[in-house]
Amino acid sequence: DFTVAVLKERPGDLYDFAVDYFTKQREARKPKDVPMYIIVEDDDEAGEPDRTAFKPKSSSGRYARRQSVSAERYNPEEDEDDDELIINPK
Repeated sequence: DFTVAVLKERPGDLYDFAVDYFTKQREARKPKDVPMYIIVEDDDEAGEPDRTAFKPKSSSGRYARRQSVSAERYNPEEDEDDDELIINPK
């Protein structure tokens, strides 16, 4: 984006242009002001929020483990590797 802006505007002083450009980008990135409170018309709306509306996330799947896998036991000393070793030259 910066490169495109430089090519479009062709500034005389690149350093000043860069400072202005990135200052504007930083200001645009800052969060907007959020009001500390909200004015409501009805007193019922101003009460505490309903506890059932805000349910915590369930953590049952958080620590789910894989199912066990069974296989034949392997002992390398008992392995009868009588097959001829095939070596292919490069």
